[in-house]
Amino acid sequence: MKPGLHFSILGPVRAWHEDAEISLGSPQQRSTLAVLLLHAGNYVSVDQISDALWDAAVPRGAWGTIRTYIHRLRLLLEEVDCRILSQAKGYALMVDPASIDSNCFRRLARSAHEAQAAGRYREAVESSREALSLWRGDPLENLFGDSVAAERVGLRQVKNAVLEEFSSSHLALARDHDVIATMSTAIIEDPLHEKFHEFLMLALYRSGRQAEAISTYGDVRKVLRSELGVDPSSSLAKLYERILCADPTLEASTEGSGSRITLQLDIPEQIPANLSFFTGRNSEAASILEELDRGQESRQSARVVVISGMGGVGKTAFASLMANRIKRQYPDGQLHLNLHGFDAEGAQVSTAEAIDWLVESMGVSRRQMPQSAEERVALYHRLMTGRRVLLLLDNARDSAHVLPLIPPTASCLVLVTSRSQLTGLVSASDAHVVELRPFSRAEALELMHKKLGPERMRDEEAAGQIIDSCGGLPLAIAVACAKAMVNPRFSLAAIAKELQDSRARLNFLANDASSMDIRSVLASSYQALSEEAARLFRLLPLLPDGSIGAAAAAGLLGESVPRAQELLDELAAMRLLDERTPGRYGWHDLVHSYAGELLAAHETQSERDRRLRLVLGYYLRGAQEAARSFSQYNDMPATDAAERRSLSTYAEALDWCQGQHEAVIQLIDTAFRTGNDRYAWQLPWMIRHYLDWDGHWDDLRHVSAIALQAARRESSKVGMAYARRSLSRVAHNFRDLDEAERHLNLALELFEEEGDVMAVAYTRRQLAGVYQVTGEYEKAHAELCRAREVFAGQGHVLGEGGAMAGIAWVESRMRRYEDSLASAQRALSIFEEVGELREMTRVMDILGYANHHLGRYRPAADHRRRAAELHASLGILERRNSHAGSAVIASLLHVAENEMLLGDVEAAMRSAVETGRHLVRYLELHQAGCIVPGTSKEVSRLMRELNSLVERMSSYAEKDEEAERGERGEKDPGEHHLRALFSLAYRAEQLGVISHLTFEA
Repeated sequence: MKPGLHFSILGPVRAWHEDAEISLGSPQQRSTLAVLLLHAGNYVSVDQISDALWDAAVPRGAWGTIRTYIHRLRLLLEEVDCRILSQAKGYALMVDPASIDSNCFRRLARSAHEAQAAGRYREAVESSREALSLWRGDPLENLFGDSVAAERVGLRQVKNAVLEEFSSSHLALARDHDVIATMSTAIIEDPLHEKFHEFLMLALYRSGRQAEAISTYGDVRKVLRSELGVDPSSSLAKLYERILCADPTLEASTEGSGSRITLQLDIPEQIPANLSFFTGRNSEAASILEELDRGQESRQSARVVVISGMGGVGKTAFASLMANRIKRQYPDGQLHLNLHGFDAEGAQVSTAEAIDWLVESMGVSRRQMPQSAEERVALYHRLMTGRRVLLLLDNARDSAHVLPLIPPTASCLVLVTSRSQLTGLVSASDAHVVELRPFSRAEALELMHKKLGPERMRDEEAAGQIIDSCGGLPLAIAVACAKAMVNPRFSLAAIAKELQDSRARLNFLANDASSMDIRSVLASSYQALSEEAARLFRLLPLLPDGSIGAAAAAGLLGESVPRAQELLDELAAMRLLDERTPGRYGWHDLVHSYAGELLAAHETQSERDRRLRLVLGYYLRGAQEAARSFSQYNDMPATDAAERRSLSTYAEALDWCQGQHEAVIQLIDTAFRTGNDRYAWQLPWMIRHYLDWDGHWDDLRHVSAIALQAARRESSKVGMAYARRSLSRVAHNFRDLDEAERHLNLALELFEEEGDVMAVAYTRRQLAGVYQVTGEYEKAHAELCRAREVFAGQGHVLGEGGAMAGIAWVESRMRRYEDSLASAQRALSIFEEVGELREMTRVMDILGYANHHLGRYRPAADHRRRAAELHASLGILERRNSHAGSAVIASLLHVAENEMLLGDVEAAMRSAVETGRHLVRYLELHQAGCIVPGTSKEVSRLMRELNSLVERMSSYAEKDEEAERGERGEKDPGEHHLRALFSLAYRAEQLGVISHLTFEA
């Protein structure tokens, strides 16, 4: 960057090189530069830029517009050797921070404050004057967004502080006229800032203009009552009374004597200093500032802001930051009280102790306090009434801990931090709630940069690993950085490696200060739990990741679901769990590690094993019930799982499987690793249908292989046979049909050795499916007939119906269409009698297929239509499962085909349009990531073509057929449209979005 380059954002965005101003282009382009200047040296995402440029909805093409602005700015700034860098994460403007007027302003403001505090008033005046001269209007003009709003408010607050330093130093130098001029202008810009009025009143009085000073007080009182519904602060009121009485102590000292003028007496200023490395929380800060900007006319008590979050997330640091930003709006005092709500028993500050401390902080000695607790509370309320006091109550345990401390006056503000949610306080005080969560990757990297500097942060990959191991928790990241700082020879990669072992992670993050020790912070929350909740917390690591819910917790504890829910709520209230969706809980990785330590320390191995079996039993019952909801066939091994009745529909079973999928896979691994072999082979069999139908074939292969190993280890021939059947299905899906047949033949041998004739029959049905794919229809027919005989002989009606449906389909493939119809009708009568809807859809498709090939197009169309209706009745068309939706699309396609063959072109086009719309919806689900990942561009292209075709078909159905035929010059445009629809549907099948366009058994 060339010397002499400087930028201004304290007003309209401008830039100069030496004395020549640089033309920055359009207002939006200038605003883009302002965002980059605001984050100079750091990367800014396109989303951050767009949020700042557009107040309302971001327009289409915004990203392209921003790239254009960046390109133009690059061309302008390259002439003065100023670069804009770009990466995937955004853009960064590389400039000297001292070249930006806002940074110069803040530096001069600090100099003024230091000089004034040291009694160097002339120096303070010069620094203040130079700082104020940089302002040319409203800072960050024409920019929007939370982070910009927070920065703008911060700059204005610093400016007000500089104005106060400027006036205070002038008063110390007896330059009253300078104060009158400065404060008169400042009050026009900010008429609600009471400190300005104090300076003006005192300067007027000392200039011999007592009447004007008194009149100024009347003016400010009217403004405050009109705008805020409050009276002037006690500090301003006291100054007014002293001016009325012509208090001689208000007279000026001689210029240059160094005397300081104190406008307030016994005003507590207890807010902790800001952390020098404080990072992020811009949106949360903006939320609080926006809340405080709202009117409070209807309030009868103090405003309350609750800042909550888990231990170590940075609540106290953030609350202190906000208190320091706004403390000048509360000139009658700023109080800070740590209530020690989560410290060891007996260390918490009681309500009575808190009242005494607050009253004493306001200047009342212990000897002056009333004897009774009620009178002390009343005194506290009187002291606060009419005053503008900021109260920071840190580390509150619960609502009862805080409610008595809320001042009964709307002019006060209370900031409360707590790990608890404080719902009682929120409802009683209409509090504004800000929940702090662990840092994002970008915020965490910014914190590490501030603490370690750019040299140590060159290894950004290792830094990212540290952040991941710390789960973004600010306290953990700060401790990890401290380890790096005290061990400068340790590379970030070495620290990242130390943190990879979750079992040793808390040891590495240990700290000799308990407030900075992660284990101690978590222990203070754990120790606040009830005995039952504490035990549940210790046992929760036995549940799979992401599976924590009331039913699973009840299974783990052997308790009722309502009681388990109460205990989960208690853990969530202590921020040891996070309710991520209604009824579903997760937890921070470090909390998980801590709970694992407690489990090992407090529960014996035999008790841990017993609890794990309870968990496995709970999931086996759920998977078994889901399997029965998918199909009424009793194709399951006998288990010890107790009967459950919570899943009554196909849709509910699918919901359960989709929600518990990952948990079940983890538990199968755990069961095998811990020697619970029966669960390790039974769970895979119960979940196999879902994994197969929902396309999780790799998971099915994984758990089936585990099942075979577990069954071998248990010497269970039945378990090995069921595992072989699952492995056969995997091989079938991947079209390794020889392997599929081999597994089934081995399963047949095992079942026959065990004398399980029903399992043999089911296996023959599955073997017939392999023969159908290989085109060996005679073999398939023979296997199905043998299976049907067994089912009939055992009185298993559903099994017989399933075998008959399979026979009907094979007969249709053998072109024995009349036999196929007869077999299908027998199967249909069985399924209708027992209400097995899913199998009825299958038979309806077979009836449609056979009738179509016999030239009976009307019954073919009717059966296909009925199949589509039955599929829709299952209630899962919009779910993350392609089979039901695919089946509806296939059935409707064939309805349209048969209607076209009947010559009913209008009906065929209506069915085709219906099919097209179903297919469009399925493509949309795919694009939303609900079905099959990948192939996004191809699907987008297919969707455009399909939407165009559906529009043409809709128009055709509404037009006169002859007119359409004349337009296209074709013999039958309807038939052309239908062929095009079939073509697009087959493309969707090839992309894996839908399946089974032609019915398969």
